[in-house]
Amino acid sequence: MKKNMLCLLLVVSLLTSCIVKKDYINRVVKEGEITSSKSKSVVLTGFDNIDLNSFKKTFAKNYPTNNEFIEAYISEFITESKKSGIYGNYKVEFDDKWKELDKGINADRAIVDELFSNANADYVITFSNFEITNRIETSYRAPISNSPAATGTHDSKEYCVLDVEVSIYDTQTKKRVLKFVTTGESSVFLFNFSQTLLKAKKRSIQHIINYIKSGRITYNKY
Repeated sequence: MKKNMLCLLLVVSLLTSCIVKKDYINRVVKEGEITSSKSKSVVLTGFDNIDLNSFKKTFAKNYPTNNEFIEAYISEFITESKKSGIYGNYKVEFDDKWKELDKGINADRAIVDELFSNANADYVITFSNFEITNRIETSYRAPISNSPAATGTHDSKEYCVLDVEVSIYDTQTKKRVLKFVTTGESSVFLFNFSQTLLKAKKRSIQHIINYIKSGRITYNKY
């Protein structure tokens, strides 16, 4: 009995050690503290600077314009955030004035101060610098037969990778308190490129929510 238990523990240990971990939250810059609570409210806005390095036809099929993608991204973020309860109230803003936040140190400070003063929310969250790329992973499968003539096989898998820069501002201090890049990725299955893109988008959003809620950055690799 003890021998069987030891063998089982060894197998579990070997399987666990084979699981590849990956950080899906990167380039974190902490400049203050944020609180996730249903008592807190947020303003959400996005900037249409999207770098399409891959999945161009798939993107155009699902989102005729960059703005439609941004709107869909923020809408899905709100839906998923409400399930997690990280904030209590959400407001979406697409006034051109909010683009000042995307200018960094070159922003018009008077406009930025006015935006924060009139936000009627605790935080402002911006989504920008979207980048969609692909990644090809190859693997080798050894031959089953021990015959000298037997050969192994090479397999390849394509991934859709979506990176999004997220910035969070405290409206009381009128300063940015957190910036990071979230990554969502998904492998192509049965040539369903649209589903692959949508899954990568959903995962990037889930990673944002989990990071805000618990600070989680590492996951089992997809």
